[in-house]
Amino acid sequence: MHPEKSLPKDVQKLFSVLLQHFIPPPPDLNLDGIERSINHILARYILALSPLLRYGLLILLKFFEWGPFFFGFGLIRFSNLNFNLQLKYIDKWNHSRVNQLREFLNGVRGMIMAAAMMDKRIWEYVGYAPEEHIHEKIKQHEQLMSSMEV
Repeated sequence: MHPEKSLPKDVQKLFSVLLQHFIPPPPDLNLDGIERSINHILARYILALSPLLRYGLLILLKFFEWGPFFFGFGLIRFSNLNFNLQLKYIDKWNHSRVNQLREFLNGVRGMIMAAAMMDKRIWEYVGYAPEEHIHEKIKQHEQLMSSMEV
């Protein structure tokens, strides 16, 4: 991936809107700037895919963005719908008869959630402290190795 490349603006906007639905921020947690961080992480991931997978994913994301037309919401993009209509549209994808639509949305949700979990503010909020865990595992390993030397 080239560091100067990023995702198309409409895809970035789509991810920012979906973030509000998949990970609604608690009122006591300040997540200013998380959209930029998540879009950067997702760009690194998507642009590292093979061209066939990358373009296929981007086409599907654009289909999701323009899909409200096919689901009877009118000629409007998903990111321009109001919040309640966005929820209804997501619900239609979640309960679609077409398994591939449901699985695509689950994959996008997973990508967004994985990218969000890389933010240290969320780590602190959920009580995830990997540094302590890593140091604990290193100590356990050292103790195990020293007991084997005897």
